Amino acid sequence: MNLNPDGTLDFLITDSGATDYASRSTSVIGNDTWYHIVGVYNGSRVWIYINGVMEDTDAAGTINYGAGGVALGRDGDASSLYDKGLIDDVRIYNRILSPDEIKRLYNMGR
Repeated sequence: MNLNPDGTLDFLITDSGATDYASRSTSVIGNDTWYHIVGVYNGSRVWIYINGVMEDTDAAGTINYGAGGVALGRDGDASSLYDKGLIDDVRIYNRILSPDEIKRLYNMGR
């Protein structure tokens, strides 16, 4: 996840050719507000959900698992700074969550 200067959020993956594929939120992430954020990757697409609502999807390539792991709160550039904020209850699933499951998780956390 990467917070952009305009306050939107990207969920992105990088393929073995160093190409980034991202889905970008339409919501602006504000200060002092709790958000439920979900990124989904299925091998050919990425999605971003904010507060249980799918905000964007885009085509994606094959993820490069050897590109340095998972980064939360910054982009893939190793020299970039982390975004300010608190991250709570991080989960990584070995399957794709359905839109109904994402909505249910959001409602449980409210």
